[in-house]
Amino acid sequence: MKTTVRLVMAVLTGLALTWPSPATAVTDADKCQADKLKRAGQYNVCRLKADGKGIKKGDPP
Repeated sequence: MKTTVRLVMAVLTGLALTWPSPATAVTDADKCQADKLKRAGQYNVCRLKADGKGIKKGDPP
């Protein structure tokens, strides 16, 4: 039983290491859009933190 488990793990590890990753096909446009989305998310986090602080102090958002 242990040898079967080891064999299966060895095969799965080999497949994982040799399987082509989709990250190799990332274009410049994809990178640009991902960066824009990341920055938009960071801005929204900042706004939500500011709104939360204002609500705790009793200021209008």
